[in-house]
Amino acid sequence: MKGAGFYANNSAAQRSATELALPTITKFLPNITLPHNLSHITIADYGCADGANSTHLFDTFIDFFQERFCSSTAHQERQFTLIHNDVPTNDFNSLVTIRGPLSRQNVFEYISARSFYNQVAADSSVHVGFTGSAIHWLSSSPSKISDHIYGQLSQNEKINQVYKEQAEKDWKLFIQQRSREMVPGGMLFVVNLAPNSKNLLVDYLSDIAKEILSTEQFLNINFPLYFRNKNELIAPLQETHFDFLGFDEFVVSERSYNSNIDPETWAAASTKFVRAWSETSMTRAFDNPNNNESKQTIDLIYAKLQSKLLMNKESFVGLTMPYNVMVIRKKNPTFSPEIKSALLV
Repeated sequence: MKGAGFYANNSAAQRSATELALPTITKFLPNITLPHNLSHITIADYGCADGANSTHLFDTFIDFFQERFCSSTAHQERQFTLIHNDVPTNDFNSLVTIRGPLSRQNVFEYISARSFYNQVAADSSVHVGFTGSAIHWLSSSPSKISDHIYGQLSQNEKINQVYKEQAEKDWKLFIQQRSREMVPGGMLFVVNLAPNSKNLLVDYLSDIAKEILSTEQFLNINFPLYFRNKNELIAPLQETHFDFLGFDEFVVSERSYNSNIDPETWAAASTKFVRAWSETSMTRAFDNPNNNESKQTIDLIYAKLQSKLLMNKESFVGLTMPYNVMVIRKKNPTFSPEIKSALLV
C-alpha cells in the first residue's frame, strides 16, 4: 500500500465495496448472540490500511450496540475498543491522522501491527470482526511467475495450483486465528474481492512491467494475491468453531469509463487507484527501491499505464469488479441438560 495518504485518496473502489456490503452486514448483525449487559465491546478491523474505508462501518457497529441496549442501565457507561490491524509496514501515521478527530469519548482505539495470519488480539476478546478488500493478500508468494504478475492469471497450470494451495492454507490459518480471538456468539464479516477472469487493469500493468523490467526484476515482483470464490471461503468452516450465516455477491463499478467522464481525468484516477495498492509489490523488482533510478522506473511504469488506459478507454465501458460478503458467527458452547441446569442455579 502506498502511504502518506495516497491510499486513502485513491481507494474509492474499496470504500464502495464496504458501503455496498453494509445492507448485508446490517441485515445479519442482529443475529449476534452476546449478553445484553456487556459494558465493554471490542471491534477489530483486519487489514485496516489507513482506516479511511472502515470509518462508517465502525460507526454502524457502535450505533447498533448503543441502540440495541438503549434501555439498559449500562447504556451510558458502555465502552468500545477498536483494534486497527495491519502489517508493521502499513501506513499507520495516516490512520492516526484520519481516525484521531473522529474518535468518541467512550471509544478507545489501538493499533495491532502484525499480519492477520497471526493472532492479533487476546483469546476470546473480540465481539465483532471485519475485513474488507484484504484477505486476497497471501502470507507470501509461493512461487515466481514468468508470464504475469498474478499467479491466478498465469497460463501455467502448475503456478495456478501452487497459488490455490497457498490461498487455502492461508484462509484456514486466518479463520483459526479469528476463532481464538472472538468470543462465542461474536460475528465476523468478510468483504472479499471475487475471482475475475477479465482483469484488464492488471493485465495492462503486467504487460508494461514485463516490457520495462529485466527478466530477473519481473520475476521478483510476483504479487502474493489470490481471489477466492464462495466454495473456497465456506469449505474450511466445517473444521472450525464458526457457523455460516450468509453470503451475498455484488459488483463495484468505480473504475468504469463512460462518455460523461473526461478521459484524461479517468485515466489518471484509474492509474492512481492501481498504484495505491500495487506500488509496494512493484518495488520488489529492485535491490534498492529508494534510489533515483528505481523510482524513475516505477514512475515510468505507471505513466505508461495511464497512457495505455487513455488509448483503450472504450474497453473499460461497463467495467465492474466482482465482490462478495460472507457472514459467520463464533459457535456458542454446547452443554448437556445437566450442565445447563447447574449453570442456571
